[in-house]
Parts: sequence; structure tokens; C-alpha cells
Amino acid sequence: MTRVKKENVLLVDNHPVMLKYAADLLEKHNYSVKTADDGLVALDMLREFQPDYIFVDLIMPNIDGASLCRILRKMPALKNVPIFVLSAIAAEEACNIEELGVNACIAKGPLAEMGENILTALDLSESLMQSDIEMPVFGLENLYPRGITEELLVIKRHFEIMLESISDGILEINAEGRIIFANSAASTYFSLPREQLLGNGFIELFTEENRPLVSSILAGEAAAFPTEAQMPQFEQNGKFINMKAIAAGSAGDKKIVVLNDVTAYEKARLAIVKANEELEILAKIDGLTQIANRRAFDDQLNREWRRMIREDGEMCIMLCDVDRFRDFNDRHGHMAGDELLRAVAQLVAKNAQRPGDLAARYGGDEFALILPNTPLEGAEHLAQRILDRSRHLELFEAPSTLKASVTLSIGICHSVPSKDISPDRLLSTADAALYEAKNSGRNCITPRSI
Repeated sequence: MTRVKKENVLLVDNHPVMLKYAADLLEKHNYSVKTADDGLVALDMLREFQPDYIFVDLIMPNIDGASLCRILRKMPALKNVPIFVLSAIAAEEACNIEELGVNACIAKGPLAEMGENILTALDLSESLMQSDIEMPVFGLENLYPRGITEELLVIKRHFEIMLESISDGILEINAEGRIIFANSAASTYFSLPREQLLGNGFIELFTEENRPLVSSILAGEAAAFPTEAQMPQFEQNGKFINMKAIAAGSAGDKKIVVLNDVTAYEKARLAIVKANEELEILAKIDGLTQIANRRAFDDQLNREWRRMIREDGEMCIMLCDVDRFRDFNDRHGHMAGDELLRAVAQLVAKNAQRPGDLAARYGGDEFALILPNTPLEGAEHLAQRILDRSRHLELFEAPSTLKASVTLSIGICHSVPSKDISPDRLLSTADAALYEAKNSGRNCITPRSI
């Protein structure tokens, strides 16, 4: 029978004899036929071709027929297009084929009978599209279940269940970098339905920032890692992911990609890193005054001393001691004494403004300033400013608001650091200058140079 209007048919089958026979048959009946030998080719064709009917073989390379049917049935443009499965395993797999959302199954058998069944399915296509019609299997009466095929299908389904149950994302990538298999976990990694993953370029799923690393993993440049913790790791869609690629296929041109969600591990690791950083900071902060402690002071002094040697610079050390602090404590109480130490600490710290400067609590009621690239005159000027402002401190957190008029004794030592002088000598000289200031009546500055 010759058809008045040509309708479009898409045939998808990797067997060239079957493909040619079905195409010739349909063209004789005035259908316009396009053929594809695997699921990827079919998806590419559908970007520019709108079929009226689709025939899909189940067993194909790249994207298999079952996956292709699921993708096709979810494409809006194919919502009302009849889809028929061509199956050589209809006798063994008919009940599972019905789950694919297709309209009929045509058993592969003798060519003449199969051809008649193809034409019958087309003639009945309108009624087969009705949702209350049970999916027919044409040609099943001439087929008999084969034990070996059933066993292989059981093994296949067993592995499919395993792949679906694991938490790792598993994908297969062909030589062109397109996804031809993805398990359910892979869909969650990319927040995309499996149907949208299949056929797409794998690299395109990643951010521009992550693509170079992903490409290197696929190319085998990042293949050997002694432990999983050393595998390449990146952030994608709010998850931290480890990824490895395994060569597959007879020529090794395909890749099995395994994605492992290490978000919990990475968050724990980052929390530990942050906690260690905070502990490192706390280890160098004086708990009472919240400025640097003696440990931080010693580290900075040695660091700046070496820098001044390299740069042929000069530096000063200033030591400040609160005069008659014990008397203040006895008169106003320990809370007021603590507040006084905090106030003096902030006064000293305000004068450590440049990179390399450091204000620290040196011990008890004694404070220190490291002043790299500072001449003696500059340090004396700074010391006088601190001395003047110390006489007008207000202690708001004392038992009652207290205007404290305190004085400081300050010792300064200036030096041009060299390998012949140690920073300890600079410090001991500043300490001696401090005691000289206290013995000279307090409330004064004693400068020295070495």
C-alpha cells in the first residue's frame, strides 16, 4: 500500500543488516527514513529532525536502547510520538521492556515476519498510544526463551542493581568525552536527571575553574595517588568531590569515572585547620590584654632582627613598666588593676601601626614595643607620647568609673642589627635602660644605643 503523505521514521539499530532491511521496507511504503547506529547518533539527529515514529534496538553500544527510550519519552517534542522497541530478547525481557514507556515491542526474528510486524505496529500506532492499552509484543509467538540469554540478563540486572545502590557516582565516557552511562548517584552529584546527563559532554558539567583538573584526570595525568585522601579534589555544586578515571573499552578509549563525595571529610578537615589556626593565634595572644604575648614577641623580634640585617636597617626596642602597680592594685582592687593593664596595653598597641611593629605584654605589668626601621629619636618621641597619655586613662570596666593617673617608666635600646650582635643583647640593654628609668624617680624615659 502506497502512503499519500510521507511520514518521518527514525530507526536506531547497530546491526547494519537489520537497519538496511527495515529502512528499505519503510521507504517502499512511502516513509521518509533516517537511521542511526547508536543512541548518541540518534540524539544528535533529533536536534534537527522531528520523527513521527521511532524504532529502537535494545542492545547497542554507547547509550543502550533502554536508556535511549527513557530519554526520548521525557523529551517534550516526542511526547506524542509512538516509540517501538526492536528486540532480540523479547522472549526473555518482555516484562522489563514495558517499564521503558514504549508503545510496542517487535521481536526480532525471520526478516519477513519482522517486517510484517513493523508495518502492523505502524498501522495500529494511534490505538497503541492510548494509556489504557497493554503493551503488545509482536512476533513473540515464534520465539522461545533461551536459557543462556536469561542467565546473562540476570547477571546484567544484578550489576545494574549494584551500580544503583552504591553512593559513588559512576559514569562511562566515550572517546569524544560524552556520557554514555550514569548511575543514580551521578545524577545527584550534578543535580541533573540521568536523562539530561546521557549524551552530554562530561567536561561541560563542571565550572570553568574545575575543567583543567577534570581534563587532566581523564587524560591520565593525575592517575596515580597512593591514598584516596591524595586524589584530586574540587568543589562542585556545594559538594567536595574526589574523582578518578579508569581506562575501559578494547582500545582504552573509554573512561569509567568514579566520583566520591568527601564533603563530610573535607568539612571536618577544614574545621580542624580553622581550629588549629585559632589555637595558633590564641597561643600568641595574652589572655588578659588581648595583645601579643611573650612568645609572639620573641618570634617577631628574631624575625625582624634578621630582616634588618638583610636590609641594613636600624631598629629600637621599647620596654614600659607601670609605676607602683602593686600599690594601685591594693588601693583599687584586682578588677581595677586588670582594667588598668588592659588600658595601658591598648595605649601601647595604638603606637604599633606599621608592618613589622609589634606591641606585646612582656610580663606582669611590663609591656614591649618592637620598632623596626626606627631611629632612636623617633622611638623617644613615641615614648613621650605614650608617657603623656598614660596620665589620663579612664577605666570604665572597673568597679566604678575611675580616672587613673598612672605613670610609666620606659627604657629604649637602639641598634643597627648585624651578625655580631644578638637580639638578646638589644633586649637586655633595653631592660637595663628601664631599670635605670625606675631608679631615676620613675615617670621618665631612658634611651640607649649599642
